[in-house]
Amino acid sequence: MERVVTALLELSLPMAAVIALLLAAGPLLGRRFAAKWRWWAWLLLAVRLLVPMEISLPQPVLTLPQPQAEITYTLPQKAEPVLPGGSVSETPLQVLQARLRRSRRPVERPEVLALLEQAAGEAGVSGRLPGLYAAGVASPMIVGAVRPALLLPEMEWTPQQLLMVFRHELVHYRRHDIWYKMALLLANAVHWFNPMVWCMVWAADRDLELSCDEAVVAGRGDDFREQYSRSLLAVMRAGANRRTLFTTNFSSGKKTLKQRFTTIFDRTKKKKGTVALAALLLAAALAGGLVACGTGERNTAVELTDY
Repeated sequence: MERVVTALLELSLPMAAVIALLLAAGPLLGRRFAAKWRWWAWLLLAVRLLVPMEISLPQPVLTLPQPQAEITYTLPQKAEPVLPGGSVSETPLQVLQARLRRSRRPVERPEVLALLEQAAGEAGVSGRLPGLYAAGVASPMIVGAVRPALLLPEMEWTPQQLLMVFRHELVHYRRHDIWYKMALLLANAVHWFNPMVWCMVWAADRDLELSCDEAVVAGRGDDFREQYSRSLLAVMRAGANRRTLFTTNFSSGKKTLKQRFTTIFDRTKKKKGTVALAALLLAAALAGGLVACGTGERNTAVELTDY
């Protein structure tokens, strides 16, 4: 276990520096590269955080001494949590699933299904994505990694709004963004002690939506971009600004909304950034060799008390 923790620290600390550098360079990168570049960048960093690949350097930049300490930790008595709206020991995800099962109903109106089929053809998506109305959701979203479904909140939709929502969510579906978010969440869980990883997950979630907007409006004129933005505002006004794990959301918070509008109406040609992405990959690969934990005898005593 000690060896695992040491390897984790040797990877997490230099990766924090890489993440901080990428966050600091965000405004410059946004002007030079498309949002899809940052989508790939965060994915590479998340995968690197999950793969303890060791590339040793002749001399680490930083060597951390092993602490000598006596640790006493008392484990609190376990209690079964009771969640609002759920039974004992149910997780929030299980509560959400139960609510969706009770309130969902299939989309059956021919005109709505025709719009969904039209958007799927534009996105290059084969097969039909199940569409469901659900009273328990506040925003259009795709849920489910293995058997994905498109959920729509119970609200009045115009055909134009539905078409824009479908175009957005089908880009998420085509790119398998549910799996993308799961990789980020897993990296966050493994490196829970690293505040920069939390910042990375927040930035990646924002850039996920920016890159999706960018893909939807690519090659479109100002009229289309305005209609798309109005659809975003309509969902926001309906109160659809909550985020949910393991889902993709059409709407977002007010702070991110301004950035999304900027991306939607930005028609400047951006670079692909292949060389910059390769440099980031190299930096992430070498990150584990920059920090080493010192070895030596320690006088560490650990006492665990459970009651």
